Amino acid sequence: MRGGLRTRWTLALVTVCVLEAALVAVAVRVSTARTFDRFVVAESFDAFVRQVEAEAQSTGAVSATPPAAQAAPPDPPAGRPEADPIRDRPPGPRPPRRGGRGGVPPPASLGRGIAFGLADADGRVVQPFDAYASGDVLPPEALARGRAVTVGDERVGTAFVPEDAMAALAEFPPTSPEARFLTSSTTALLAALGLALAVSIAVGLWLASRTVRPLRRLTEAARGLAVGDLGRTVTVERADEVGALAEAFNAMSAQLAEATALRKQMTADVSHDLRTPVTTVLGTLELIESGALEPTPERIGAARAQAERLARLVEDFHTLALADAGALPVHPTRVSPADALRQTVAAFEARATEAGVGLAVEADAPDVRADPDRLAQILDNLVANALRHTPAGGGITLSAREAPEGVEITVADTGEGIPADALPHVFERSVRADGARSGGGAGLGLSIVRSLAQAMGGSVSAVSAPGAGTTVTVSLLRWA
Repeated sequence: MRGGLRTRWTLALVTVCVLEAALVAVAVRVSTARTFDRFVVAESFDAFVRQVEAEAQSTGAVSATPPAAQAAPPDPPAGRPEADPIRDRPPGPRPPRRGGRGGVPPPASLGRGIAFGLADADGRVVQPFDAYASGDVLPPEALARGRAVTVGDERVGTAFVPEDAMAALAEFPPTSPEARFLTSSTTALLAALGLALAVSIAVGLWLASRTVRPLRRLTEAARGLAVGDLGRTVTVERADEVGALAEAFNAMSAQLAEATALRKQMTADVSHDLRTPVTTVLGTLELIESGALEPTPERIGAARAQAERLARLVEDFHTLALADAGALPVHPTRVSPADALRQTVAAFEARATEAGVGLAVEADAPDVRADPDRLAQILDNLVANALRHTPAGGGITLSAREAPEGVEITVADTGEGIPADALPHVFERSVRADGARSGGGAGLGLSIVRSLAQAMGGSVSAVSAPGAGTTVTVSLLRWA
């Protein structure tokens, strides 16, 4: 892919490595040149001191009289100040200067134009340096900066390195060993820079490929999901952010596949459960209309019951749609759990008596913050479920008690219980009564209970075992 992630990452790494190598090369080159210049100055100064000491040993003193090889400079014209050797020096490398007796300069191949200073035993300048001219008497602090020139144990003079010694160095001849050394060091640095560039390109390509490869697999898997290949996963090979992304993708893919399967199952169940009351009502009406059946109160009542069942299913779907959209209307107020439980028992008392199931209320809890109509809807679904799955002779207990985080309202029965493999999914949609209790054939009852409880800021949970009954607990906020 042109301009892809791999290319950009490789170019970024190469750029960083090249810049770093170039900066290091420049720093090393400058440091090497300065260190070499300091070495040249030190070696030249040592040679200068040795030559001055040898001259002094042969003559017995460091003389201020210039040698015959160097004539004294002419006197300046009248009215013109004496020239300063530092201020009036012409630009460019300074040529070697010779002072008095003992002021022999170092070899030209090493000194490269450095004019070292020299003073006699009395501190009088013999060979000028810095701002001191010939004949000046140096102060003690200036003498302390120099190196003693000795003959035996006697100090016969002081030698000085000028402050601009580094700047006064002239270039080495191209064929000199020093120039060849500098050239070879520069060549080595350039070779190291080229090697660093090659290594950075290789490492950049390797790292980019290692990073981009799992991303490409994720891209292919995502495209597969887009065309309906649900449940597709990728192999997690790393423990970094890319590996975490792969794990999140696998979890998303699995949840999407599960949700799609539940949706298909729910669609099939809804079609079946809607078809049954519609068929019953239409069939009864058609037979009555054709005269095949008498319009007796029993037949009309049965058709009405099926129509009411159909209305309840439609209302359940509407409630879930509002919950999914986050638009479920809830009007919280102060509600007494004991009153809500007693009203629910009164509403189901006739059905429970007919089924041979006992109803009991145990309520000793503070008021809760809830919508009374939504709470009644929750309790109706739970009690209807319990009646459907509790055999004659069993019992259902509705209770409310204070809990650390609010109030817990429970509906416990002595019915058939829920299989262990279905219990974690009991509040999901389209979980049928044969696998995990639901309020309607479409498996919406307990899903509605969860949506209503969450809309009021609460939660719901279930505890059950096959043959040992089921307890559903709704946790709501205490009224402040």
